[in-house]
Amino acid sequence: MSRYTSGRIIHFPTPSILIPLLFVLFLVLHAVSESVCSNVEGDSNGACDAAIAEYERLSEQIQQQHQDKTSRTIVLASSSDSSVVRDQSYKNSGRHHALDLSNLTQILAVDPAARTVRVQAKATMEQLVQSTLSHGLIPAVVPEFKSITVAGAIVGAALESSSFRFGQFSDTVLECVVLLANGTLSTISEASHPDIFHALPGSYGSLGILMEATLQLVRPKMPRVTVTEGIQALVSMAQPEQQQQSHDFLDAIYFPSGELAVAVGDFTVDMEEKVDSTTNSQLEVNSSSLWFYEQIQDRLDLQENAVFTMPIYDYLFRWDYGAFWMARPLQFSWGALRREPHLAGPFLMASRPLRGLFGSLYSTSNLYRVMHKLHPTAVAEKFVIMDAYMPASRTAEYLKFLHTSIPTSIPIWLCPVLPPRQQQPLSPSGMSLQEEDKVLVNVAVWGRVGDNRGIEYVAAMEVKMLELGGRKMLYSQTNMTTETLYNQHVDGSLYDVLKRRLDPKGIFPKLHDKLQLTVQPPIDLKYWLSRLLL
Repeated sequence: MSRYTSGRIIHFPTPSILIPLLFVLFLVLHAVSESVCSNVEGDSNGACDAAIAEYERLSEQIQQQHQDKTSRTIVLASSSDSSVVRDQSYKNSGRHHALDLSNLTQILAVDPAARTVRVQAKATMEQLVQSTLSHGLIPAVVPEFKSITVAGAIVGAALESSSFRFGQFSDTVLECVVLLANGTLSTISEASHPDIFHALPGSYGSLGILMEATLQLVRPKMPRVTVTEGIQALVSMAQPEQQQQSHDFLDAIYFPSGELAVAVGDFTVDMEEKVDSTTNSQLEVNSSSLWFYEQIQDRLDLQENAVFTMPIYDYLFRWDYGAFWMARPLQFSWGALRREPHLAGPFLMASRPLRGLFGSLYSTSNLYRVMHKLHPTAVAEKFVIMDAYMPASRTAEYLKFLHTSIPTSIPIWLCPVLPPRQQQPLSPSGMSLQEEDKVLVNVAVWGRVGDNRGIEYVAAMEVKMLELGGRKMLYSQTNMTTETLYNQHVDGSLYDVLKRRLDPKGIFPKLHDKLQLTVQPPIDLKYWLSRLLL
């Protein structure tokens, strides 16, 4: 058995004191239930009763594994639109028990006065934003794709253009409920369990399974976006000492031509206010429009004063159609078409003239569903997918390496990130910084390569990243050895201490098992079909 507790593990007492302790436990559970269910939208009792019942059901499944002599490890059931693009074949072993969290999709409570939201693990960013926006609020950081889940954004260390002010999505968490390896439901916060709390970002569920979280909210306006140029402008505006007069959003696109478009967003227009079209243009992003980066590129090409407003919902998910630029094949040329004529269909369907007909197919959730059907080795060979957090002082050097060493014709996304106040041993933002580096820059490369050497290029990028003092997000293919991962990339010693304490029986896979380091699935018919489709 397990119960929703303040974080302590309940040991079963002797029968002589069992009844009074059970009575006390009932009172505690009742108090916790009332706390969890306060300010719940809609049918509060029904929503919270269902949530607690589901937590207990999942807890019982883990406890059953302790009694099962086969000693199967616990993995999460695969999701067709998961943002994880590395090999997940470790889940297919018969030695694993899949835990299904698909029912944990509720927004449990929104507190407009405190500006907080309590939300379950599998609720998506789209659900979260729609719910909080109805109260005139949004999360302080909203990861870019509608289908990203709350739990995935926390344990995967997600970020976005407000991260230069607030840090990663995980840095906006006030507390969370985690299902531990012994079946206990524990409320984790910086005050109650600081070591576990700061180790969750980047842990990918290897220390515990997140059930719900309480997040910080902010009150938005309609953002006005100004596009400027230059990496120095990006780094300068992201510095902490600029925060008092700072902007609300900040990111950049590094185009293959060498141009760097810095997009600065400010909450300057009330959402009910009518925008003056003579001084601001309205930019729209939908299934039939040009993708966001294409509209920015067009404005730069025309040398227009790129100042525009967007509805806040459209801005937050501006990258969702086209998955930034991942849906675009290699830059079209007749030579490329002769080499790979099977790309003619995808190229034409994604082309600007046909966007109105086929644009809805290129939502991120649809693209992920297709990618997860393909052979992971074929995807790793055909694509370079990697987010590297770099110290600001080394970002230009890393960009130069990418520009000269990785043969892609796609843009690169740059997003400044405020480092956490406390050390985060597994998070890409948790690195030790030099005195001159008060901000990190996420350098994101997502695109197709034409020579099938994607694995080789990612390995080279990892070497250069570590050489320059960077860390990567581990949602994508990883080629580091186990020794490199634990000795150079994360704090392996602290992780080992936490893993032994929280999961001594190895109920959850270790971090390196989840990453499938240097392991490639067998080459089969699915692989060759995937190569053809890519």
